[in-house]
Amino acid sequence: MAKLFLQLGIVAAVGLFAYQFRIEQTAQREGSLQNEIEGLAHDKAELEQRNLSLQSMIANARLRTEEVERRLQQDAPTGPLRDLMLLARKRLEDGVTPDRLEFVISNASNSRDCSPADGKRFMIRTPLTQGANTAVTFEDGKITVTGSGKPDHGDDDKTEAWFDPDQPVTVYFTVIGGTQSTAEGMLPLHHSLVINNKEYRYTLTEGTKGFVNIASDSCSYP
Repeated sequence: MAKLFLQLGIVAAVGLFAYQFRIEQTAQREGSLQNEIEGLAHDKAELEQRNLSLQSMIANARLRTEEVERRLQQDAPTGPLRDLMLLARKRLEDGVTPDRLEFVISNASNSRDCSPADGKRFMIRTPLTQGANTAVTFEDGKITVTGSGKPDHGDDDKTEAWFDPDQPVTVYFTVIGGTQSTAEGMLPLHHSLVINNKEYRYTLTEGTKGFVNIASDSCSYP
């Protein structure tokens, strides 16, 4: 009988120990879970705070961007001023020095010192027209002007010697020394040359059959 009680006591002790062990394990798990919950809550709070900070930064950046765009629209040049700035940039990219560009702009004015107009005429060359009267000179031979075009056709579609004024022409302006520039297109044509401190301006119009009239003047430059 005593042995039975002893066995029952052992069983009860073991059961009690196991029960207490499970209680302790449960408590530990609950404590671990609670710590994890607290950690997650802390992380959540940090993330929410960061999100608020990011939203604030984004809002400030958007405001700054809108302010910059507003200032750009307000301060950016438009119309003729914008065209002048683009032209100045292109001339600088082409190699014109800033000092030269500044000098030209500083000395530019609406009133100009120009010479009286000088009028001449010459024949436009075609494959059937060469030689005499196909060139004129200006400025004591400094500038030679010639031109070429397509031959005209008669009513019977016969090719004529003179040029067709209803077709584009090419006019060549050759300066002593070999420098040459061209003007191409339908008449009337306008062209200008700048040599040293002079601008030479030309206007070409249709003349009598085979000829073009050319008017020239020169002005101080700039």
